[in-house]
Amino acid sequence: MGKTIRGSRKPLLKGFLEEENLDRRLRSWAKAITWRALGILILGLIAWIYTGNLEQTSIITVAFNGVRLILYYVHEHLWERVKWGRD
Repeated sequence: MGKTIRGSRKPLLKGFLEEENLDRRLRSWAKAITWRALGILILGLIAWIYTGNLEQTSIITVAFNGVRLILYYVHEHLWERVKWGRD
């Protein structure tokens, strides 16, 4: 028997490659990417309006999104230690 989802007897990859699930995952990735792109553009616009300088705008936008990426990674790993809400 292959790997299972924690707390479940369902195989980890069961249904993973089924066409319906693949469409949902591709749609989710497309939504996530366009949402992040929109956020980056809005932040860039606000930073540019505030600074009036493209170099400073770029630094602010890249730094902010880099920090968010790291914080999200740490946040996810901390939540992995929380047992609350799991069966």
